[in-house]
Amino acid sequence: MFKQLSIKMKLLTTVIGAILIVALVIEIGAINSLKKESNFMISNSENLIYKAKEDEVKNYVSLAYKTIEGYYAKTSKEKIKASVEEYLTEQTDYLFSIINSEYEKNKNTMSEEELKSRIKAIVEATRYGKSGYFWINDFNYKMVMHPIKKELTGQIFKNTPDVPFVELGIAELNKTKNNVGFIEYSFFNPSSQSTVYKSSMVKVFKPYNWILGTGAYIDDISSQMKQDALDAIEKMKYGVNGYFWINDSNQVVKVHGANPSLVGKDMTDVKDLKGTYLYREIVKTANANKEGGVVNYYWTIPDKKGDFKKISYVKKFEPWDLIVGTGVYVVDIDDQMNNMKKEVDETINKEIIISIITIAVIIILMSLLAIFVMNSVIIKPLNKFQDGLLHFFKYVNKEEKDIKALEITSNDEIGIMASLINDNIIKTKAILEQDNILIHDVKEIVNHVSKGYLDKRISHSTNNESLEELKLLLNNMLDNIQELVGTNINSLSNVLEEYANRNFLEKIDSSNSGKIGTDIINMNKMITKILQDNQKDGISLQGRSNELTLNVRILNENATRQAASLEETAASIEEITGNIRQTSEKAQEMLLISTTTQESAHVGKELASKTANSMEDINNTVIAINEAITVIDQIAFQTNILSLNAAVEAATAGEVGKGFAVVAAEVRNLASRSAEAAKEIKNLVELATVKANEGKKVSTTMIEGFGELEEKIINTNHLINDVANAAREQNIGMNQISDAVNQLDKFTQENAAIADKTNNIAKETNEIANDIVKNVNENNFDGKA
Repeated sequence: MFKQLSIKMKLLTTVIGAILIVALVIEIGAINSLKKESNFMISNSENLIYKAKEDEVKNYVSLAYKTIEGYYAKTSKEKIKASVEEYLTEQTDYLFSIINSEYEKNKNTMSEEELKSRIKAIVEATRYGKSGYFWINDFNYKMVMHPIKKELTGQIFKNTPDVPFVELGIAELNKTKNNVGFIEYSFFNPSSQSTVYKSSMVKVFKPYNWILGTGAYIDDISSQMKQDALDAIEKMKYGVNGYFWINDSNQVVKVHGANPSLVGKDMTDVKDLKGTYLYREIVKTANANKEGGVVNYYWTIPDKKGDFKKISYVKKFEPWDLIVGTGVYVVDIDDQMNNMKKEVDETINKEIIISIITIAVIIILMSLLAIFVMNSVIIKPLNKFQDGLLHFFKYVNKEEKDIKALEITSNDEIGIMASLINDNIIKTKAILEQDNILIHDVKEIVNHVSKGYLDKRISHSTNNESLEELKLLLNNMLDNIQELVGTNINSLSNVLEEYANRNFLEKIDSSNSGKIGTDIINMNKMITKILQDNQKDGISLQGRSNELTLNVRILNENATRQAASLEETAASIEEITGNIRQTSEKAQEMLLISTTTQESAHVGKELASKTANSMEDINNTVIAINEAITVIDQIAFQTNILSLNAAVEAATAGEVGKGFAVVAAEVRNLASRSAEAAKEIKNLVELATVKANEGKKVSTTMIEGFGELEEKIINTNHLINDVANAAREQNIGMNQISDAVNQLDKFTQENAAIADKTNNIAKETNEIANDIVKNVNENNFDGKA
């Protein structure tokens, strides 16, 4: 955008821009200085306000601290003693008023023992405070009644350091000769589980000369004062919602004026809203300085959203290990500071607006003055210089026919530039006139060349180095073109047109045709020679292709017939192969049947052998039976003889031997039957022996027959196996023959396909030869047939 402006506008913009920049720098510096000063004042005010708040909470803590000190001051021994004596006197007088009234009322109506028992019961039942009680002893150091430790009742306590109060009380009364006395001694406190000082009061009940005593532990008073101090701090308030809290060094809350439910809780792990361990920081700050210190933390405000800063002051009361603190929110301070910042910002903004208006007026006045001066000194001379340059460039661009010198009105830079421009105008005018003459000469030469003639050159000159160099280049170019194509391009064009029309009989004059003309003449000779050779080769190729076509056709027909014969041969071989395969399969079946028959014959032979062996065994058994029968026959014979002897002996014996004779007769009959049976068995066995021998002969004959049959079957198997092997070999041979015939058929088919392709190639070659001869004949050239 800035680049497109005129020099006048650039000058004005630069001057005004510089004025604006200086003014802005001054204004920004003033604003920054003013803001720094205001921020410094606000920061100081904020620090003073925060310091005032810290002093305020410190004063509040000091007030609470003094309150605790006041209660602690009451725990000194003298004050405790006076307080205890006053307290014990009050309680004792109250009890004595009761028992004196009871004594006076019943002394005349009740026996002494009954009245003593009644008064002891009243004293025993009396309690005050948390653990206050009364005991009774007499002047003989005897414990009349102790309400807490019953085992002490009835015992004598003289020279007993563990229970000194009886002896000390009697001694004090005897010493003062008074009915009332106060004593001090160390005694075990069951509440604190430690031995502490105890202050006791003893008083004589005159009707029975009893000593009534009671006491209070000193540490009870100190604890009471501490608790009273805590209660007092809890009740202390200031402002609208100001309160105090107290915790110990273990971060346990003792008092909290705003939230009593926190009392007794361990706050060690409590964090504020920024993650700070609040009570750890409180203890750390209080222990670091005995005068206390400030603790800042972030907390919530009821009914408000956000994290609010709170300034607190804490101080430790060492004797009781109490850290007292209070705090205030800084919301009011923030509001006050925000209002202050707002007022300061408004004041600064007003000052900025006033200064901006003032600077703007100054800038406008300075800009107007700068415009007036620049218009007179720079802009008007520049306008004249610009007009002169425009006329000069119009003359150079042929927009004007003449040019005037620039008007020089000053000797400054613009005047010097105008003088230089005038010198260049004169030189440029002379050069332009020379250039015009040279350009006119160039136009005439170009028109002459465009007609096809290259015999003229550029003759005029100029001081313009570029045009002069262009002139030399054009003349050199024309010389080079003339050397290449001669002085007349038209003759070359005419010859090339004839060549384009396939007329190579037209010739060029080599004397004025240049190098390209000579090359065209040589090209004509070469093309003529090529056409002559092509015509000769085409005619020869035409004859050879016709002969090749005829031979390929014959080869194709023979290959087709051979393929058909091979297909028939392959079919016959396939049929023979099938028959041989069936013969081989039948031979295998016969071999299987023969093998089965051989196995059956072998089994029959084995069975016949077993039968012969069985017959032999039967024969041996029959022989054994014959031998046994012979033995039986002999036994029967001997038995018969014995029975005869017995019959003889029985007959000799007379009547006594009759019974024995009967037995002997039966034995003889039995022996006779045994002999007959043995004879019959022997006949049967002999017949069985004959049959067994016949069976043995038959079995032997069968064995021999089965042996011969097995040998015949083995021979048959060999023959069948030979037939099967021969059939298998024939099958393999026929398969090989079939594969060879199939391979030959494949080659024949391929040869037929190749012959067919060769026939097509021969036809295409013949067509190419015809085309070559035809194309050559279409040209006119020397030596055409």
